[in-house]
Amino acid sequence: MNRGITLMRPPPTAEDLIKTLAAICPNMEVDLRKELAYAYERYYTAQHIPDFHGLRDFYALARTLSARWPTGRKEQGEAILRAICRNFGGLPESEQVAVAMREKRMPASLARCPFLDYAAQILRRYQLNLSVETSSNAADILELISENLREKQKARHLMLVCSGEMQIASDLVQAAAKGQGRKITTMIGSTFRDDQTDHYSFNLLKRIVLCMERKDILVMQGLDCIYGSLYDMLNMSYTSLGSTLQCRIALGDADMLAQVHENFRCVVLQSVAELPRADAAFLNRFETHQIGISDLDRNPVLREASEMVCRWAEQAVEPTRNHGAGAHAAAGLPQVLGGLPGLFVGWGPESAPSLVSHLHASQRRQVPGGLPHLPGAVPSYAAAAAGAVGSPQTWLKGKPAALLAQQAWEMLASLATVDGVLRATELSCWARDHAPEAKAWRARCLTRPQSLRAWLQAVGWASTKAGVGLHAVYATRRPADHPPRLGACLSGDCR
Repeated sequence: MNRGITLMRPPPTAEDLIKTLAAICPNMEVDLRKELAYAYERYYTAQHIPDFHGLRDFYALARTLSARWPTGRKEQGEAILRAICRNFGGLPESEQVAVAMREKRMPASLARCPFLDYAAQILRRYQLNLSVETSSNAADILELISENLREKQKARHLMLVCSGEMQIASDLVQAAAKGQGRKITTMIGSTFRDDQTDHYSFNLLKRIVLCMERKDILVMQGLDCIYGSLYDMLNMSYTSLGSTLQCRIALGDADMLAQVHENFRCVVLQSVAELPRADAAFLNRFETHQIGISDLDRNPVLREASEMVCRWAEQAVEPTRNHGAGAHAAAGLPQVLGGLPGLFVGWGPESAPSLVSHLHASQRRQVPGGLPHLPGAVPSYAAAAAGAVGSPQTWLKGKPAALLAQQAWEMLASLATVDGVLRATELSCWARDHAPEAKAWRARCLTRPQSLRAWLQAVGWASTKAGVGLHAVYATRRPADHPPRLGACLSGDCR
């Protein structure tokens, strides 16, 4: 009777990791090797997405440091920071990340790299400051992507985790490739039933093989049906045959060897929502970066305006101590409010940056030169209460970022819920600190159309011509039984 044999390899200990670092980076200080090894060991067991980062990332960190280990102490610290950002980034956006970006003034790529918390002792040794002013160049997401594309076979393939539109990540790759004069080929998967066959997968693989033979940058999105066939390519498990690199491509029981250009690079776009369903071995084979709208806010005015809007929103759901029965009641009030989603329908980590970016782009189309001369029709809080248009509030001090933030805050009124507005303007810290503005903002919110039909008429979407239809997106926080009653509130021209 024959039985199978299972070979199990236990996770390496910290001592094993230290020996690995010594073999890969012989010029590194002994104490630094120990600190990196112990930091990884603690981080691996504590990461909130199991196996999102693993040994591949640690080995890639060691190779990155070995390839460019400088002699100067300041340069060594910057090299460590950059290597950590490249190999331990990509974690999905969280509220803790948003707070770190605002309170510590950290770049997004640093705030999304929790391994830095476990390497704090190393950072203190090199006196590294993770603020925006001192580390933005070391952690700029476009620079990290460009550096990966330049390194040929020394760097892993890329995975860009997108918290919003995939187009943002695609634009960043386009910008990095344009700076190097390289061509991009984009392939997007299909969910149609006829596109799940082996014939469709074979045609995709043929196109990928052609890209591998050139120095193209291949961008893939939603091609789950063939990722298994590209196991060796995604792992960069190449075979040298003479002066060429060969890679095994498999489909079913058939396989072939394909030539790989030394400059070929693959970029996989993955949605944050798809991460829980992805295989851990698939995730940690890439150099991963998380991309969001905040990565495009290179303008400090836009960043400051986004931070102001987020700060006002957080204060609007933070209760004051003099409302409720003591600290316990105050601590429980944000849960009653539902947090920011309870105040603004659809609020998310990218709501403020995307709104500010949209306003800025609109103003640039209307006013050449952009931000310094914002439209004079930005309503103030006092003018909103009176139904008129006035000059900006004095507490905004006339700064371009403050004016832009005020306009964004006024637009958020259309997303505010009635109960959220009442609590935010009566019980919150924002209402306590800015009572006149809160009163005016409440008046603005409560004078909005209170029904779908009234809203369609107010914005001029009610068609007066027979046979002419308009398309609108209806977002609601009501129960699921609300849509069947939708037609009851519409009649006549709004039907």
